[in-house]
Formats: sequence, C-alpha cells, structure tokens
Amino acid sequence: MPGILDQRLGEKTEQDIEPTTASPPEPDTNSRSEDYMTEEDIREIDAIEKMMSEESFQLEKKRGKLFRRLSTVFLTIACTYLVILIYGSFITEFYYDGSGKIAPVIMTVSDISAKNEYNNIIGMYLQTRSLYETLLTLDYRMAAGAEDTMAIAPEYEKTLDTVSSLTTQIDAAIIDSKYTQVKNMLLTWVQTHAAAYCQYMSAAITQNDSNAAAEAIAARQVLNDNFQLITQNVITLGEDIKGYDLADIKNWSPEGYVQETIEGIKTESSTSIAQTETSSEITAETSEPESDSQTEGVPAGLQSDFSLQ
Repeated sequence: MPGILDQRLGEKTEQDIEPTTASPPEPDTNSRSEDYMTEEDIREIDAIEKMMSEESFQLEKKRGKLFRRLSTVFLTIACTYLVILIYGSFITEFYYDGSGKIAPVIMTVSDISAKNEYNNIIGMYLQTRSLYETLLTLDYRMAAGAEDTMAIAPEYEKTLDTVSSLTTQIDAAIIDSKYTQVKNMLLTWVQTHAAAYCQYMSAAITQNDSNAAAEAIAARQVLNDNFQLITQNVITLGEDIKGYDLADIKNWSPEGYVQETIEGIKTESSTSIAQTETSSEITAETSEPESDSQTEGVPAGLQSDFSLQ
C-alpha cells in the first residue's frame, strides 16, 4: 500500500511543479510588426507623399501655363479682329445703290494701294491750301482797314518760315510717278509764287513802295490762277480713285473761304457791322481818282486790289 500512496503523491507533486517551471510563450514578432511602424517606414511614407505633392504641383503649374497661353492667344486674336472691324468701318466708303439703300464700296488690294498713293499728294495739297488760307486771311485784314497795316507786315514775313518748311517737305516727298507733275506744281507755287508774294507785300507796306505794291497785285493773281489749276489737276487724278470723296476739294474756293470762314467768324462778334462798314468805305475811297492815293501808308492801288467787293 505504501507504494501506491507514494506513487500518487509523486504525481501530484509533478503536477504542482510543472506549471511553475514551464517557460513563458514567445512573443509573436510578426503581429507586432504589423501593428506598429518604424521611423524608417514613416520617413519613406513622407518622402512618397512629398514626391506626389510635387508632381501634382508641377502638373497644375503646367496646366495653368497652358491655360494662360491659350487665353493670351484667344484674346490677341479677338482684339486683332475687333481692331480690323473698327478700322474697316472707318475706312469703308458707302454709296446709295439703285434701290436707294446704303451699300459699301467694295475695294480690292490694288484700289487701297492707289488710294494710299493718292493720299500722299492730297496731304501736300491740303498743306499748300492751308498756306493759301493764311495769305487770304492777311489780305482780308489788310482790306478791312481795322488794324494798323504796319502791324500786319511782319506777319507776311513770318509766313516765309512756313513757306520754307513746306518747300522742304514737298521736295523730299516720294510719290508715284503719275503724281510728279502735280508735286512740281505745288513746289513751284509754294517756293516761288507764295514766297514772292509775301516779300512784295512786306516791302509795299513797310517801305511804301508802289512798285512792290504793283508786283504784289500781279503775284496775287498768279497765286489764285495757279492754285485753281493745281486744284483741277488734283480733282482729275482723284476721279479715277475708287472710294475717294472729293467733295471738300471741289467745293473749296478762295471766295468761299473768305465768306464762310473769315466773314462768318467776324459776324459773330460785336464789331462785325462796324468792320463791314469800314471795309465798304475803304472800297469806295480806293475806287476814286488817285488824289487820295495814300491811306494808312499803303499805296491806293494795293488797297483797291484787296477790296472784297
């Protein structure tokens, strides 16, 4: 019996001791590595995110640059088209067709080129006409007798500066060969006739020179005749130019300029009536015999020629 008891006690002792001496279970390293990231993993993730953000930024930048380029091209085309439309509306000539409707004048490239060439000679003509208008204004003031003639004489001399400048411009102008003759006529009118007239007028007034007065009268007639001839040539050349309005050139005349521009301005002032009466009195006096030949220090023949009647 003792043997059986000892045997059971021995089994119980082994059972009690076995749990305390058993080694603890080894940790599962795989599951822990899955639950936690190392610093190296975090740095790699940050690097990847940074790379992706840079690529996204570069892509957006390229898209923005492409959009700006397309917008610039579109705006440039739109502005160019708008400018062409506005310019075309300004230069397009219109006329009334057979049904009474307004229609544009269709011009080819050669028509536009011819018009541009004609514009060059028109520019010189209008500058010359402006000089002529200055002389007509001075003559009107002389004839009106409302000013001291000695004060007007220097203005004839001053006009010679305009003559010199305009002579240089016309002489240096390069134009089509078919306008060469008109250009030479304008140059002669300015350089020779207008210059001589200003000099004769200044001498006649300041020196009370009757010979200079006679020369001035003759020179003024030459001015008028030659300018009319130039105007006729300019109109004749312009009639062949498609889409060119010649109404202003056709309607202009020395007499019309004096009546519409000079007299029209003076009638708006409070002294217009008095000046008109003074001009009439001077005309009547200068038409009498030469017994009263000296008035305001200017020869009577000179004032007679400046009569507005």
